Amino acid sequence: MHFIVAFDGSESATNTLRYAADVLPEARFTAVHAAEPELEVTPVASGGGATTGDLLVADGIDTTERRGRAVLAEAMALGEELGIELRTVLLYGDPVTEIADFAMDGGYDGVFVGHRGLGDRYQEAFGSVAKGLLARAELPVTVVK
Repeated sequence: MHFIVAFDGSESATNTLRYAADVLPEARFTAVHAAEPELEVTPVASGGGATTGDLLVADGIDTTERRGRAVLAEAMALGEELGIELRTVLLYGDPVTEIADFAMDGGYDGVFVGHRGLGDRYQEAFGSVAKGLLARAELPVTVVK
């Protein structure tokens, strides 16, 4: 049996990998991280100092990839600590779309994903990866709180 664990470096992702390893000690796991550029809103000031608008600035691909590889290095270290067979995969793009498609195309047995419970306002603005995977993936998805 081979399962995906969605891993973003958060405490929730760490707990999810620990849980998956605990309930399926004989399984193989792939920690998957979908790297997206971080966006920063920078106020634009006129010559007089008044703010005239906002400028949206995205990280470059090098920064995004470096951050994603660092997240997966954390997953690999945790996998070694847990004594499980773990490989890592870095994807690019929207986590829901990329992780669900990767899982379905790769013939995995299921997906484990953490739920951080960041609140309704956050989920309305940015969505929930756990909810998105439940809706999109056509294989078992286990949400770990």
